[in-house]
Amino acid sequence: FYTVRAHRAYEPRGWRGHQREEKWFSVVHGTVLISVVRPDVWTYPAANLPVARFVLSAEQPKVLHVPVGHATGSMGLTEGAILMVFSSGHIRDAKDDDFLFPVDTWDVAG
Repeated sequence: FYTVRAHRAYEPRGWRGHQREEKWFSVVHGTVLISVVRPDVWTYPAANLPVARFVLSAEQPKVLHVPVGHATGSMGLTEGAILMVFSSGHIRDAKDDDFLFPVDTWDVAG
């Protein structure tokens, strides 16, 4: 697992996808928006794909599971929000299953 800190509120982060790795997200400080999309093509995905959005807060702890074959983007909704990310894969294997897309590929905030 690892943590991601939102230094500024409302600054989108992402998109990062995995074909073989699943993720679990939980917020340990503040509030974070997690956006999830299933790319249709991993090299140049369509921009009009449906995006699911979830608000997670440390005040009402929940865990969001993102299955394999999805990409995620996130945005802190509070200053200094901290997102904890758990992965089914090992960090040493991540580079072989890490697909980065420009932050404007899909709308993180909706």
